[in-house]
Amino acid sequence: MRALHKKIRRLLSKVDFEALWPGFKVYPFALYNHERVCFADGEIPWNQSFLGNTSIEYDGRLIAIWSVEDEAEQENIERLTANIVHEMFHAWQKEREEKRYPDDLALLIKADDCLFYELKLRENEYLAKAYNEANLSIKKELLLAFARLRQSRLLRFPAATKEEALVESLEGTAEFVGSSALQQLAPGDFDMLIASYLANLERLDRGLFDLRRKAYFSGTVLLHIANELGLEFNPCPKDNDLTIFEMLFPDIDAQEIDFEARAEISELFSDYQSDLAEEIQAIEKKTKLRELDARICGYDPMNMERLGDDLICRNFVMIKSGDKQQFIEGAVVLKMKPKDPYKLWAYRLEDSQ
Repeated sequence: MRALHKKIRRLLSKVDFEALWPGFKVYPFALYNHERVCFADGEIPWNQSFLGNTSIEYDGRLIAIWSVEDEAEQENIERLTANIVHEMFHAWQKEREEKRYPDDLALLIKADDCLFYELKLRENEYLAKAYNEANLSIKKELLLAFARLRQSRLLRFPAATKEEALVESLEGTAEFVGSSALQQLAPGDFDMLIASYLANLERLDRGLFDLRRKAYFSGTVLLHIANELGLEFNPCPKDNDLTIFEMLFPDIDAQEIDFEARAEISELFSDYQSDLAEEIQAIEKKTKLRELDARICGYDPMNMERLGDDLICRNFVMIKSGDKQQFIEGAVVLKMKPKDPYKLWAYRLEDSQ
């Protein structure tokens, strides 16, 4: 892991951070697995401060962290370096007093109107077309078509759509910066990465219902298009509560909606809910119900889904009951209080834990 850390540091020295985002700079970073944590100047045993891929405050400073359980899988060092730049940007956002944090757990309470997902898919299709369009005038028109449709969804479904826009502003900007670092280091890998994002945006599959993950892609592509068109927005998060969408399109008119959700989306959503219910039931059959009055205080947002008031956490979750904090690793079903993003009244876990 120390050799991998050194390779990444060498690549980071080649990145022009100021060109990625005004005022951005390199931050310390750590690689870790379940046994040890590797810094530039040494190692320590792993502890629960190191969970997920993110930025944390450690030893009085902001650092980026990345999990490398299997070093043999880290074949594309340039891509890994770009991912770490993404997490460094989160450190920069914290240092600049970023305020536009989405409510990840509220975003899990999904809209049950399939028109919401129809509008989202059409927005994504416009973004993909705009990115691929070489003619700048046509590119701008396609981007405006996206914005008018997004404004319509924002008016019809304000809560969920605003949370998505916050994800784009927080995570989309970080991924824009990370992918731009990859563009500096390995242009061919950047092209393949963006091609995969565009395919993801246009794909009609269950990923359409993963609102947080999809916003990574839409935010990244939106910013690359805006950058190519020379559109301006406030690069410093301090004292700014407007989303990237609001900054780019302050006076956009909503498109009139004269269509309904296609049948394929309704069928896909129904199948998605049925399969999620089966997954939850399978866990419940082999676990014991443990009642308590608690609140979620730590989680992995990329590995959680909610169906009604059942919340499945596939990786880990931290809950707090009174003064007691509990770390739960592995698949667990939380029994949430009705429509509450954070409070639970029970959970189901195997007896051995």
